[in-house]
Amino acid sequence: MNAFKWSQTGMATLLSGKVHGKVLVGAFAALLSLAGCEATGPTGATGAAGQNGSNGANGAPGASGKSCAVKANTDGSATIACEDGTTVTLPAGKAGLDGKNCSVVANPNGSKTISCPDGSTVTVYDGQNGKDGAPCTVADDGAGTKTINCPGSPTATVHDGKDGVDGKDGAQGPKGESGDPASAKGTINGKVTAAADGSPLAGALVTSNPLSLQVKSGADGTFALTGVPIGAYQLTVSLAGYTTTQINNVGVVALNTTNVGAALAADSKTGGAPAIVVASDLLAGYDANVALKATVTDPDSDAAKLSYQWAQTGGLPVALTNATSNTLTFKTLSLPKSKTFATPIRFGVVGISPDDAGHYTFSLTVKDLQGHSSTANVTVMAAAPGAGLRNVTLGLPVYLQGDATVTSWNWTLDTTGAPGSTAKLVDATTQFPHFTPDAKGAYVLTETVAKMSLTVYAGSWAGMYNGTEVCKACHNNTVAPDPFADWAKTNHLQGSIDKFNAVKGGAYFGQACLECHTVGYSPFVDNGGFDDVQKNNGWVFKPAAGNWDALQKDHPDLGKLAGVQCENCHGPNNSQGHSSSGMGKTTAVVNDLHFARVSMSTAVCAQCHQEGPHHYKPAQWQTSGHANPALADRGTFEASGTNAAHCGRCHAAQGFVLYADQLSKGISGNLVKADGSAADEAWLRANGLQRSTVEPQTCQTCHDPHSADHPAQVRLYDNLPVLPNGMTGITGAGTGATCMACHNTRNGEHTDFVAATTSTSGPHAPAQTDVLYGFNAYFMPRFTPSKHLAVTDTCAACHVKIPTEAQVAEKETANHAFKPDEKVCVSCHAANVDGKALKGVIAMQMNELGQSIGAAAKVLAAQAIAANGKLVVRANNGNGLYSSSSSTTYNVDLTDVPTSIEAKYVGTSFFLWFTMPKAISITWTDNTTTSVTQFGVSWTALQTPVAGKNAPVIAAGTTVFKGIWNMQLLHNDKSNGLHNPTFFSETINATKAAMAAVK
Repeated sequence: MNAFKWSQTGMATLLSGKVHGKVLVGAFAALLSLAGCEATGPTGATGAAGQNGSNGANGAPGASGKSCAVKANTDGSATIACEDGTTVTLPAGKAGLDGKNCSVVANPNGSKTISCPDGSTVTVYDGQNGKDGAPCTVADDGAGTKTINCPGSPTATVHDGKDGVDGKDGAQGPKGESGDPASAKGTINGKVTAAADGSPLAGALVTSNPLSLQVKSGADGTFALTGVPIGAYQLTVSLAGYTTTQINNVGVVALNTTNVGAALAADSKTGGAPAIVVASDLLAGYDANVALKATVTDPDSDAAKLSYQWAQTGGLPVALTNATSNTLTFKTLSLPKSKTFATPIRFGVVGISPDDAGHYTFSLTVKDLQGHSSTANVTVMAAAPGAGLRNVTLGLPVYLQGDATVTSWNWTLDTTGAPGSTAKLVDATTQFPHFTPDAKGAYVLTETVAKMSLTVYAGSWAGMYNGTEVCKACHNNTVAPDPFADWAKTNHLQGSIDKFNAVKGGAYFGQACLECHTVGYSPFVDNGGFDDVQKNNGWVFKPAAGNWDALQKDHPDLGKLAGVQCENCHGPNNSQGHSSSGMGKTTAVVNDLHFARVSMSTAVCAQCHQEGPHHYKPAQWQTSGHANPALADRGTFEASGTNAAHCGRCHAAQGFVLYADQLSKGISGNLVKADGSAADEAWLRANGLQRSTVEPQTCQTCHDPHSADHPAQVRLYDNLPVLPNGMTGITGAGTGATCMACHNTRNGEHTDFVAATTSTSGPHAPAQTDVLYGFNAYFMPRFTPSKHLAVTDTCAACHVKIPTEAQVAEKETANHAFKPDEKVCVSCHAANVDGKALKGVIAMQMNELGQSIGAAAKVLAAQAIAANGKLVVRANNGNGLYSSSSSTTYNVDLTDVPTSIEAKYVGTSFFLWFTMPKAISITWTDNTTTSVTQFGVSWTALQTPVAGKNAPVIAAGTTVFKGIWNMQLLHNDKSNGLHNPTFFSETINATKAAMAAVK
């Protein structure tokens, strides 16, 4: 049994048919029933998507008919061939002639012949009666497919009809003759919903084009257009508050229903957006659970049907829960995860910059059923920024840090000195507890494991700009220094005045900036700061010309708190921590009060100067060698005794402040008292050169917060009368003069123009000034200056003023990490200059220099063995292990002349690297014994026995000593030749020549 499927390619026609032998008769019945239509008509108009055909009824078992086969031809025609030999080809549809009817002639044998004016003829045969067939079974899979199985016949599968392909529009033919009356109308059913969530929309107006038929959607969003003439329509659906939507090519078939759907999007220009209010605890604490609850009202939707979406937009990432509800919850990070601590962590108060304060920013977007949306932003902070002082304001948590020399901590709080206080310690058994002072007075904190105590003084803000005469009662340069005249010239005050007056960046100055440009501004507590007084007197911030003077005149109670003043950096004046309260008390008390409010810590500056992306310098500094607290320790009395007066000049912030003053007066030696006498323990401690207060090279080390005498408020500028390396009369160094004060070899002049030194000290590590000036090398002219000295501000020009490529990407405009990249060269040189090849050549030359110095040292070693029988050394394995724990004990005897000696750096240490002709056994300071042929020897530890005692093989002032000095000088510059290429190459060549002359 063959199955056929017909599809219409012309005008709308109803097809009907049967499964068995009368399929052809059934197929052409449609043609016969449409009086006035062409058998082959013009190409019809583009039809709408057809409806799925209903399943045909099962045919009764028929007589054995003549089966036929249908073949589709490439020209669009179809050929039908039957078993009785009848063949007919149905041509593809083409333009009709004149629209006349085809004639039908009934033949005696029961067939019918159809003849059309275009000459086409077809004969259709009636099926002959067959024998009764066995019953067939029909299996329906429920998905539109039926399988018919008849005994003795092939199994047939019948599918529901699929939508036909739309035909192309054709020219309309002449009107045909009237046919039999029939219904030519159908129905359009539909549903209107909201695009946002699919909810039904009532009252939407549906209009047809053509005919302008109209209907409104009901409560469930549905509508029906009935009695619609057959054809294709465009429907327009409109509803107030939503964008109008059109549905094109809606086809109507006679006696059928067409189903459509319309999803309307909310019109952003109409209706109301949700209103959001977010309630939060803005000061949440570290390692704390936080809930941000949003209250939302919406004029268009039920609040229960609003959608919520929270997202974190800033701060260190945290895990969010309930991010699609009106209440977001998360946990802030702990203090150690929020802040980068200098190591080792020292006992004291934690300084907190805005970037350390745990800024967490979030956005909440709320949408209603109509598609309207609103977004709100909220910021949560774990803590308020703080200077790390022990003189603090009331009402804000004070965080403490336990000393890292212990691994467990137990804190106690004594509030006896703060009458009325009910403050309690939080996290008292951790390294980082905190408490909130709630009454004026002194709070004593003790960490019982490390047995350390400190006193925190709490008070309130005073303000002083309009009351300097009160401050000058003590700050008169007799009782206490008078910094006011100099401070008034600095950007700490003048920058604030300019911004209040809308000049010099004032266009970007807003209310949020007042947090740093005024005294006591804090949104977290009402403590008498600028923001609290502002709210009370109703002053409205608006930068404009003359605004500063008007503020001082019209609002003096507020004006006295404006600008960056004493209290911004020293804490509140109305507290016991104000040093005036120490008058008449013991020195210990006075010192404690002083250090409670005077700190050289970068945290003092970072509380305002470190908030990315615009304020970033303390974070840059944190990555530099200047931030190393271990180096600062060398400047303390505990580490160096009274020699802290030497090391503390550069290694300690407090020491450099004293040293800069001495240098400007022509004193380059150790720190001394005001009367010129040597520093003692009490004086060193009183000036901060002790572990409890010492700081490395911080912001205040190089920049004077109180003085605007020099650009960038640097402590030293342009001229230096003298330096510890022996240079004098330095001029034109610009801001780089501050760098030169410490970045020099320190140990006096070492050239052939002065008497030979008797000291075995090498050049101090930071040799940059010497190399830049081409100074302090043997076998060379006294000065071989670099062309880089022509650059304005010398050191600072390349190491501070030009940001690295990475910093530029972060929109940073300066480099307080002090480490330039290769891109710095292009600032003055051509775009393809990066210095890499030059550094490579210098590296090769330095290797050759080490070999030449080693060869000369080998000559001296051989001479010493020949004269005295042996060498005695203190050996090093290159990994920090020595053969003796004492630097003056030489316990390894060498009787063989080394195969080779090379001067080189192993890690950061300079050695003469020995290769022996045979292995020797050495016991190291970790009590291990190894057999080695190579090891290092500090050149001063290369000794030989002379007259019953050890004597140096390389004596101070000798040729090999000078070569070693030169090699260390060049290495310690750290620029690999870039600071002064000519000086590097000429010094290397001159030194190699001198070493070759050693015989």
